[in-house]
Amino acid sequence: MNNLVILPIIIPLITGLILVILRKQIRLHKILTLLAIAAITVVSIFLMHHITIKGVQTLQLGNWPAPFGITMVADMFAVLLVLTTSIVGFCCILYAFNSIGQERENFYFYPLVLFLITGVNGSFL
Repeated sequence: MNNLVILPIIIPLITGLILVILRKQIRLHKILTLLAIAAITVVSIFLMHHITIKGVQTLQLGNWPAPFGITMVADMFAVLLVLTTSIVGFCCILYAFNSIGQERENFYFYPLVLFLITGVNGSFL
């Protein structure tokens, strides 16, 4: 069992939940969003190295077997897609700093982006 497989899903999910609580602090939203996406990038690179050494990584959530539980599988292709998602997400967030208005930032733009990244990473893994 390898808990690294779940980190690309947990990091943006927890960060997005924290940002929902801290609604009025837009500057903190920007910083935490960049840090979360950078952390996903680092975790995916580390997971890619781990897969190169030890092979395909699996994690059965709740220790339930495959027909009854959810099995997360990280192979090289899935981790490359997660890495690509984090790089594209990082670039999109940098572009969004100057392109979206204050109104959209006040209505949970950054938490929603992190929740979207959570879903994309979950579908890849």
